[in-house]
Amino acid sequence: SPERHFHTAFVGDTGYGKSIAAERLAYETTRFWRYRTIVLDFGQGWRKALNWPGIGHSSAEDGLDHVDIRQLFPGSPRPLRWNILQVPRRVEPGRYRSMVAELFANAGRMGARQLGFMRRALTELYSEAGVLTADPKLQNGPLGHLQDDDEVAVVHAAQRAAGNQPDPLHPGTLLATLSPAQLQALAVYRSRRLDVAEWVDRLRTYREKLQRDQVSRTSLEGVLLRLEPFAEGHMARQYGPSARYEGNSQGIEDLGLLGHPDRPWGITVIEGGAEMDEYPKAALLSLLASILYADAVARRREALAGDRHFPPMQIFFEEANKVLTGVSGGAAADQGAGEGGNPVSHLFQTMWRDGRKYGVFLHLMAQTVSELPSGILSSCANVFVFQTKDPKDRDLILPHLGRSEKGLVNTEYKRYLARIPRTYAIAKLGYSDDVYWLEPVLVRPMILRCAEPSDAEIVQALGAVSLDRPATWS
Repeated sequence: SPERHFHTAFVGDTGYGKSIAAERLAYETTRFWRYRTIVLDFGQGWRKALNWPGIGHSSAEDGLDHVDIRQLFPGSPRPLRWNILQVPRRVEPGRYRSMVAELFANAGRMGARQLGFMRRALTELYSEAGVLTADPKLQNGPLGHLQDDDEVAVVHAAQRAAGNQPDPLHPGTLLATLSPAQLQALAVYRSRRLDVAEWVDRLRTYREKLQRDQVSRTSLEGVLLRLEPFAEGHMARQYGPSARYEGNSQGIEDLGLLGHPDRPWGITVIEGGAEMDEYPKAALLSLLASILYADAVARRREALAGDRHFPPMQIFFEEANKVLTGVSGGAAADQGAGEGGNPVSHLFQTMWRDGRKYGVFLHLMAQTVSELPSGILSSCANVFVFQTKDPKDRDLILPHLGRSEKGLVNTEYKRYLARIPRTYAIAKLGYSDDVYWLEPVLVRPMILRCAEPSDAEIVQALGAVSLDRPATWS
C-alpha cells in the first residue's frame, strides 16, 4: 500500500530477476498510484516501458502519453540535451557548484586534491560569468547589477511566474536589491552560456603551472583524463552551453511529469547505453539524481504553500554500485597520491535517509551489496533478495531479513541464499507497525511481458530530438 511504500533494494546475482521485480514495482506504482518515476538505466533494458499496458504510448486511460525515453550516449535518436553547468531552477548556485565537483569526483573515485582542483576551477568560471549572484564579492563588482534588458526581462518573468507584479527594474539595478528568487532566476540565465570545455581548459592552465609539483600534476592528469571526453565531439554539443538552444536545459527538473499539466505523472527512462564509457554515465546519472532530489525537496515546500500539487517521485538506480560509489579509471596514479576512498557518499546517504520525508522514494538494483556505501542498505525498509553467492554479501543480507549471520543459527537461510531458483526472491516489506507483516516471504515477481522497442519504434512513437534545434519534452 502507499502507506507501506519505502526505499527498496533489489539485490542478487546477475540474471536472476532483479529487473523483473523492479519493473513490476515501477509499473504498479506509476500506473495505479500515479507516481512520478525516473529510471536511471546504465544500459538500455528498461525501454520496454514504452509498451507497458495502461502507461505506454497511446494506452493510458486518459489518452495522454505518460512515458518518455531519453539517452545519454552521443549520437542517440533521443538525446538528453543538458548543459550540465547550467544552474537548476531550484538549486542555489553555490550549492550546485559544489554538487557538480563532488559528484564528478565521486564518480571517478578521485581524492580530495582532485576534488579541490575541480571545485576551484568551477568557482572561477561561475564568478567570471556572474552566476554566484548572492555572493557579496560579486555584488560589489562589475557584474553586481543587471547588465541589459534581457536580464531585466528574466527577473520580471520569474516574478510573473510566482504570481507577483514585476518590480520597476532597469539595466543597472543592483543585485543587492533583488530578492533570493530573483537572484536565482538571474543565476540560471547567466549560467546558460557556461561550457564544460571552458572547465577543461581552466584545469589545463592549472597543469601548466604545476611543472615542479609532480604529485599535484599527476592528480590533475587523472581529472583531465575523465573530463576531456565531455569537451569533445557530440558530447560537447549535447552537454555544452544552452544559450543557442533556448529551453533545452529547462526540462531536467520536469522529467517524469507527463500528461496533463495539472495532474502530471508518468515514467521517464534515461538510458546510458553500451556506446558510452562507464565514467561519464556514472557522473551524469549521479548528478541527475541529485538534481531531481534537490528539486523535489523544493517542490514540496511549494506544495505546502498551496502553490501546486506534485506527485511523489521515485528513482530506480540500475547498477547502483557504479552510480553511488563510482567506477575505477584508466590512470594508475589517479587517486590523488593515495587520497582514495568515497569522499562524498554522504550526499547519497542523506538522500536515502531523508527522502521519504519529502515524498521521494529511492530504489536500487545491485549485485554486490558489500560495495554499497554504508547506510544505504539499512535505509531500504523493503528488500528483494535473489540468489546471492558472495559470502560477504550474505552476511550483510541476513540481518536485514531479521536472521543471524553468526554461528550455527539460521545457517539454512544462508545456504538457501546461494541456491534460490531463478526468478524467485526472499522479500521483506519492513515498514509496518505489525510484526506479523515484517517476516520475510518467498515470492516470484510477475514478469511484464512486453516487446522491447527498437530505436526506430521509439522515434516513431515519441519523435526524434536534434541537438541543432530546441528540444521539446513529450
